[in-house]
Amino acid sequence: RPAIVFYAPPLGSMTQATVFMTSTDAELWARAAQPELAAILARHPPSFPLELSGAPTPATDDWPYVYHRSHSIPRTYLTVSLLLLGMTLFLVRGVLEPRQVSTWHFFFLGAGFLLLETQLVSRLALYFGTTWLVNCVALTAILLVLVAANIYVTRSEPENLGPYYVPLVVFLLINYFFPWHRLPYDARTVGVLLSVAYSIPVFFAGIIFAEVFRRFPQKSHAFGANIVGAVAGGLAQNASFIVGMKALLLIAALFYASAGLCGLLGARQRRPEEVLVSPRIGS
Repeated sequence: RPAIVFYAPPLGSMTQATVFMTSTDAELWARAAQPELAAILARHPPSFPLELSGAPTPATDDWPYVYHRSHSIPRTYLTVSLLLLGMTLFLVRGVLEPRQVSTWHFFFLGAGFLLLETQLVSRLALYFGTTWLVNCVALTAILLVLVAANIYVTRSEPENLGPYYVPLVVFLLINYFFPWHRLPYDARTVGVLLSVAYSIPVFFAGIIFAEVFRRFPQKSHAFGANIVGAVAGGLAQNASFIVGMKALLLIAALFYASAGLCGLLGARQRRPEEVLVSPRIGS
């Protein structure tokens, strides 16, 4: 149904504006049909013609881009993204080895984690609002989970990381398909539950990175590839302009599945003399 549109003249310190009103509540439309309100709307028509052709896509929780007309990446975003990626590649060019499987392993780990982190912040904004509280809750949850993951790696030193990749990807898919908006709880409660659910894949991701990094002898190469991956993952968030915010979980799952494949290939190609393990923290 077309929105109710009228022109609001300037009033005191308030400037003029064109007001759009719409709702799924039938009471709004019943009031708009009353003679008094209908007369007011007729006396204050909008100052420009209203055309539905070429109207932007309605914004939703999954696609919250009110001022973007279509499902496409803005040229400005795309240009800046390519410049940032180019600068990152230039700065770490001395330590990157694209032919090494380990390079792509750390690349995919960095890309997946950045998408996972931005997903947590954007999802919590739906339940806590876009305020300092969202950043506080999200960053606190991430840091606490990463500390727990590092403590786990320090004490257990897992040998086979395959069992950690599987639940990581599975929980990303569960978070994608689970209907959080249907839970019969208030927004804060759902936000807390969502924080816990998103912290589970963060925990597995922290275990994987901490153990892979501990085993890898060339730390600067690992950091370089991981930084490039983190930048690429952050820039991959621009895909939300096309597929929506929620679909970024699928991209993160793809990144981590690719990292698991690289880890498997790297384990098969690794020569005995390359298997160098850094001493345990605190030993």
